[in-house]
Amino acid sequence: MAAEKGQKDTASGGSLIVPIVLLLCLGAGAGFGYGWLFGGTNKSVDVHAGAVKDGAVGAAAERASPSDNNGRFQTDWRNEQLVPIQPLVVRMGGSKGKWIRLEGAVAFPRESKQDRAAIVAQLGQDLMLFLGSTELQQIASPTGLEFLRDDMNDIVQSRTHGQANRFIVKSLVVE
Repeated sequence: MAAEKGQKDTASGGSLIVPIVLLLCLGAGAGFGYGWLFGGTNKSVDVHAGAVKDGAVGAAAERASPSDNNGRFQTDWRNEQLVPIQPLVVRMGGSKGKWIRLEGAVAFPRESKQDRAAIVAQLGQDLMLFLGSTELQQIASPTGLEFLRDDMNDIVQSRTHGQANRFIVKSLVVE
């Protein structure tokens, strides 16, 4: 009886391996088929090779247009200087007892030699007024946070008259 029990245990362990191997093969085949059907060759490598070929023409075009095809701002971090803003603690609009704490920095071009401390202090006050009018429902989703960042970038660029590039959010806490 013990011998029969031992045979059943090994048989059940062996029968589990076959479905796992079949599922792995099916997954690998599906991944290969998807890549062959929709992926083609690696397009980012082709685009990069074309950019390297063009050389100076591509670099000049990148400097001329500050945004890529998606409308996002492109930048070279080596050409910017980050000036931190004091942490902003503000009561949110529309809800009693909800506070927001924001830490961030303003990105200035390195060649700008303006009095950045005064500009950043004024920006801190403007951003506090803006955050005070923001409601929790507006920033509760990832899209809302992206809109918040875009609005703060607009405030920074309009208040500095183009002297600053953008606002970078370091941390955001809502209590």
